[in-house]
Amino acid sequence: MNKKILIVGLAFEEAFGTGVTLRNLFSQIQPNQLGVVDFCVSYKDYKYSKSLFNIRLDAEILEDFSRGMKSQDIDNIKTNVIKLSILSLRRHLAYYYNNYVQCKITPKLKEFVTSFSPDFIYVVPYNRKVINLALKISNLNNIPIVTHFMDDFRNRSPKDILYFLNEYFVKQKIKFLINKSYQCLAICDYMSEEYNRIFKTKFHSFHNPIQTSSFQNFKVISTENIIKELKIVYTGTIAENNYDTLIKFCSICENYSAGETKIYFDIFSPYSVSNIFYQRLVKSIKNFKYTTLKGGIIHSEVIPTLFKYNMLLLPLSFKKKSYSVIEFSFPTKVAEYMASGIPTLYILPKGIALHHYLVRNKIEYLIDDLNNRQIESFLQSFIRNPTLRVENIWAKEISYANFFIENVALKFKNLFN
Repeated sequence: MNKKILIVGLAFEEAFGTGVTLRNLFSQIQPNQLGVVDFCVSYKDYKYSKSLFNIRLDAEILEDFSRGMKSQDIDNIKTNVIKLSILSLRRHLAYYYNNYVQCKITPKLKEFVTSFSPDFIYVVPYNRKVINLALKISNLNNIPIVTHFMDDFRNRSPKDILYFLNEYFVKQKIKFLINKSYQCLAICDYMSEEYNRIFKTKFHSFHNPIQTSSFQNFKVISTENIIKELKIVYTGTIAENNYDTLIKFCSICENYSAGETKIYFDIFSPYSVSNIFYQRLVKSIKNFKYTTLKGGIIHSEVIPTLFKYNMLLLPLSFKKKSYSVIEFSFPTKVAEYMASGIPTLYILPKGIALHHYLVRNKIEYLIDDLNNRQIESFLQSFIRNPTLRVENIWAKEISYANFFIENVALKFKNLFN
């Protein structure tokens, strides 16, 4: 018998990798068996779930949202937007609002949950607000929780006393959530093994699965001779966990291109005024001739875009303060990069989950030292040696074995039966 699952705190149309992972993991569960309670869920998510509730609007989202809303709901939206604008003026009031007011079970939310009648709650505990919300909904009718850790919460660096106190309470809540959970999941094997040890609880590993059919109509660019132009691409966010490696790579490409061979490095990343690392990169490459920041692309365009390049790049930070963020990081794009068969250069530190995975599976083109000479030497070998510029069959096979969507999504579905 198919179970109903209520996803709390995430939407399928999330702009970043989490939304992609969510869509793929739940791909074998029918939309009428899935419900979503989120702060930003919209009618776009109706493709994946037939029961949607937006916390900020305190309203159920219908397939035709504008036509389906009542005038009273529209008034509530205006009121809530005004409230949010006022509260955003003061950080502490906004903090209180986010963690307490928005986690209140309103009559409309209670009615929605009761009507949907979920058998399970699925939650990714990325902040206190979402944890509180999941626990409160669970308490309505003692609904079992499946908790999925996609990031490590344990080693975040305190920025000030309020941040420190918030993180302390988050950690206490997460421990409570783990103890209460019906099932606990982790984003990769390395995290699963570590959390098993720490919390004395069984954690199952579930990463973003891939649709192998998405890659069948594309071919890896390969050339027999020394090439005069090398095209490299990175797709994804620019953040503290990769900025230093990205800017170093941009500089190396620029310097190398002063010679006979030109290295064109394109970065596809969504524009953000508030992202200080994005803005720093914009300033740093302002006068660069061979690095181009191209803005974000929707996920359906990512795979066709990858096959226009000779090489893919996956960089992670080597800075000490970033280690706690990337220790268990396993980016959504890893499975896609591997499944493409396009030669991929991984530049990331030793000791983290992704490094363990690449070494364990003998995946080529891994540099674990942010050293100019080592990176330049690899690029030179890649340019001169055509045998390095062929389809990476081994990476494809490993990706298909570990991330094949039909297998992973079915295994994921069975967790709830």
